[in-house]
Amino acid sequence: MSAPGRWAALVGGSREGRDGAIDALISQWRTDGLVVGGFRSCDGDDRDEQGKPLSMFLQDVSTGARVPLAVTDPTTPDVCSYRFDEAAFATARRWCETAGLDVVVLGGLGPLEAAGRGHASLVRAVVTQPSAALPVLAIRRDALAAIALSLPDPVADLELPASSGTVAAFARQVERAVRGQSV
Repeated sequence: MSAPGRWAALVGGSREGRDGAIDALISQWRTDGLVVGGFRSCDGDDRDEQGKPLSMFLQDVSTGARVPLAVTDPTTPDVCSYRFDEAAFATARRWCETAGLDVVVLGGLGPLEAAGRGHASLVRAVVTQPSAALPVLAIRRDALAAIALSLPDPVADLELPASSGTVAAFARQVERAVRGQSV
C-alpha cells in the first residue's frame, strides 16, 4: 500500500524523449514483476504546417486501448488551440483505478492540468489518497510548477532528456519505493 503523498516525477515533453522513456520504464517495471497501469498521451498522425499534431489520444498502458482526447479547434479551444473530450478524462480515471496495480502512470500532464482542469482532480486523488499503486506523473516542463508545487516532494524524479542509464536508475528507484525499500 502506497502511503498518501508518495509519487514519482518524470519531467519533460514528447520532444525531450518522454515517450521513449515511458516505454523503457514500463518494460523494466514489468520485467521486474510490477503490474503497471494508467495512461499516456499520444499524438495523432496528422500535423499542421508547423508540425503540431492536429489530434491527441489517450492510451491505456495496460491494454493499448486508445480513446480520442483532443482536436485542434482555434474557434473554441480549451487550451493551446485544442478542444478536449471530457469523456476521455473519465476513461483515464478508470484505467488508473484498476485493482492490483503496483505503478500507475499519468503520462502527458500539461497546461490543462496546470490550470486545474483535465486530469488535475485525478492527480490530486492518486497522490493524496492511500492506494496500492505508486503514481508516476509525467509532467511537461511548462506545467511542472503549477502541478507539483502543491504536492509533497516526489520519492524519485527523472528530468528529460536523459541517458538510458539514468532512466534505468529511475526505474529502480520507483521499484524500491513500490516495494517499501529505501530509495
